[in-house]
Amino acid sequence: EEKTKPKQEPESTEELQPVEEKAESEEEPDSEEEKPEQLQEPERVEEESEPEREETEQVQKEYVPDDNQRESEKTFEDSQELVKEPEVVEENYKQTKVEEGEEAQNNADKSTSPPYASEWEKENWNLLNETFNLLETDASKAREMFDEFKRTSRPRSMIAYYGEAMAYLKLSETDESSIRNAIQAFRTVVNFGDKLPSELMKPSLQKVVGLLVGTGRARMAVSMLEKYMPSLGEVNNELVELLVETHVRNGDVDKALEAADQLTHKSKRVKVALSKAYKSQSAHESNPALYLSKALEILQELIAESLDIEVLSLVGDCFSRLGKKEEALEVYQKAVDVGMIPSVYQRPLKLLPGLKAMPVWTGEDVIPALELSDEDVESIYSVVNKGLFGEMNGDYQREGLWGYYEITNNGNWKSEGCTSVVPSVCEKLKNAGIGLVGKTYVSLFYPNSNTWPHTSEDNSLLTLIYQTEGSTRIRIANTDITLTGGRAVIDESFEKEFINDEGAVSVMLVTHIPHPELTLS
Repeated sequence: EEKTKPKQEPESTEELQPVEEKAESEEEPDSEEEKPEQLQEPERVEEESEPEREETEQVQKEYVPDDNQRESEKTFEDSQELVKEPEVVEENYKQTKVEEGEEAQNNADKSTSPPYASEWEKENWNLLNETFNLLETDASKAREMFDEFKRTSRPRSMIAYYGEAMAYLKLSETDESSIRNAIQAFRTVVNFGDKLPSELMKPSLQKVVGLLVGTGRARMAVSMLEKYMPSLGEVNNELVELLVETHVRNGDVDKALEAADQLTHKSKRVKVALSKAYKSQSAHESNPALYLSKALEILQELIAESLDIEVLSLVGDCFSRLGKKEEALEVYQKAVDVGMIPSVYQRPLKLLPGLKAMPVWTGEDVIPALELSDEDVESIYSVVNKGLFGEMNGDYQREGLWGYYEITNNGNWKSEGCTSVVPSVCEKLKNAGIGLVGKTYVSLFYPNSNTWPHTSEDNSLLTLIYQTEGSTRIRIANTDITLTGGRAVIDESFEKEFINDEGAVSVMLVTHIPHPELTLS
């Protein structure tokens, strides 16, 4: 700075007196070049000799900087400009670094955000992503944050709407009352229609359909799939397969076949669904053998590809319904031989190994006590008098009429049943710790009614049956029992069938408890 700053020439020698006083002890400089720098004339500092100037001009002509050098020189020039104010330089440097860091972080966040994200979602992607990660540890907090994003984002963040629905779904794992909220939240997401990116539409449809089917609203599930699948443009195989399965649950075989025609390749999942459709349809047709044969044709293709417990069970069921019991036993024995099932009678699709297995349980010490009074029995029979029962789900009904009135489903007590129909029964079930898992329902068997042989999906539950009216014969595994009152405890992972071959109706209260060797959780 001292070298480059022009100096003002003093007007008189008096102004230089202090300098001369400081230099009293020093010798007088012999030449002008040895004078103190502050006394030299500015022109002497700035001027170049003629040879130096010519050399500089020649270098400048020959020098052509590249991009990196230009940038370096510009940075150097800028820094030289700032040198004049040291404090400002330091502050500006810090601020520049902060801004560069923030810009780099924002650019990094935007680069990791999905391509369909809006500008707001890109700028806030880091926070959105952290909230999705929070779902695993604190779904309630995550739901609150996604709700805040919904209200503050402009335009509305579809990712935030999807995140809120996922939070409700996570909460429903421990609180079934959140299932309704999850369904509504996912319906809100898919209602964006064509505006919703396919990356969000597909999983949202899959999840809301699964929730609707699981809560007995398969027809609504079909309606949603048919309405919103076209917004995805090209045929989505996974959703078409889901549509096929949902039609099968509704018993709409023709619609299931029509939906399956959209697929250029039918996966194992679709083939299993279609075989189930044919098997179910056989129960409602005058020529059941035709539909069972169609189901077997598909299933034989699957067996040729690989052995699977679900496929083998379906094959055995079809043979059994065709009256070919020996062929059915051969199929089941094949599954036993390869270790898929423990016996030809115990055939759950999901086997929890190591649990005690008995078709009929008699140990009173492991079964909760439940005493039903005459008033309780009358209230249960009132379901029949009031005509409250509906038809039993599934294709188990073989002949006659099998009615059903639900009281509780996995701990969710039906308000109508527990307040006005069987309130005292509900109270006793709750006090005994029964009705927290599985279903509790009133079962109605008309005279001369019976079911097809069937098994439950797993062996985690035991079934308690209280005969309150008439009698029921139960064939489970190779054991026959007849209930004319009292209670029976059975393991429904074993093959069983219910028969009422008497002339009066049979009424039962059916409920479930965890297997005694499992905890409630």
